[in-house]
Amino acid sequence: EDMLRVAKALQSSNYHTDDPSEACIFFPLVDLHALLSNTPGKEIVDLESFPELLPHWGERGANHVLFVWADEPDADSVLPMGWALT
Repeated sequence: EDMLRVAKALQSSNYHTDDPSEACIFFPLVDLHALLSNTPGKEIVDLESFPELLPHWGERGANHVLFVWADEPDADSVLPMGWALT
């Protein structure tokens, strides 16, 4: 799957760190299909507040590049991006 390949590439980079205090840029991987899933036992995530749930989002998502996977083109337009790049 493409999302796993991107995650592995980011983690294998010489610039990757597990320490957020050393990071210059955060690369959250967002699967909109999973977030909007009606799977029993899972709540649908409120997309308006979703970015604020990211641990290092801060006020506006500065220093974030969001990789968004979705079933439909432009589906990522429903996420409030703040200063993040997509």
